[in-house]
Amino acid sequence: DRICEDIATTKIVTDDFESSYKATCHLLKSGCKNIFYLSTSSTLSINNRRMEGFKRALTDNGINKEPDIISCYSDTEGNYKIVRDLLNKKNKPDGIIASVEKLTTPIYLACRDLNISIPDTIKVISFTNLEAALILNPTLTTVTQPAFEMEPTGNVPDALDPRSHEFSDLFYDAVLDRMEKAGFTPEQLASFAEFEIMPDPGYIQKILDTHKKFARIYKNNNNQTIFGYLLPFSLHAHPQVQKFIWECGIGLNTLQGYGMVDVVGHNSLIVEEPEVIPGE
Repeated sequence: DRICEDIATTKIVTDDFESSYKATCHLLKSGCKNIFYLSTSSTLSINNRRMEGFKRALTDNGINKEPDIISCYSDTEGNYKIVRDLLNKKNKPDGIIASVEKLTTPIYLACRDLNISIPDTIKVISFTNLEAALILNPTLTTVTQPAFEMEPTGNVPDALDPRSHEFSDLFYDAVLDRMEKAGFTPEQLASFAEFEIMPDPGYIQKILDTHKKFARIYKNNNNQTIFGYLLPFSLHAHPQVQKFIWECGIGLNTLQGYGMVDVVGHNSLIVEEPEVIPGE
């Protein structure tokens, strides 16, 4: 979403002006009459283009007053105070456009603390690529920037459906491979045959309803196509397998109980290999 203007080369970018223009028009068509734009650093070109798109949409729709643009900080606490003060004003907004995804947290927190309903009382749109936007309550309306999906796809296959047996089998093989490297015996591993991963159906339905993809597609340093999955799930497995996943996480650079599952093509999963002492 950002380019170096000093390099003379072909560039593939999202249209921040047009995206912000459409987001503003969407709020206006939804009945908003007092829309505020939450801005970040004025030195960022993407912020300035989005701000210009916001201004133009207001003008084109017959709103000729001075645009309501609020400058925010880099910390959530400071932005929370800004948003809370804004929502306590007599001329408070009925629509907000967050120029970057980090501004959504203080917006949601302030609305919660002031008992302001989203989207009944105020409507919110944010620029974001986070799949977590789907599990916010209520779901966040977003302007996405599919950077990796903008490149020519060639023969890149579709991501596996996480509800499929094939996905569950890949996950199972990867977990047992890690457990073997961590020191579990063949006898222990043989007792872990019962295994099924079940993605949260509500989350899956939100992905389908919003026409999003199950996985983020990108390239690793070896130019392999990677499918990155991040989703809530239920796991039916041996207690020691569940304990192992909870303590070690799944995927690369994970913390306890969390992680991303990275699928290389349709053949294997990329996972980290932590130092783990097997349970009894």
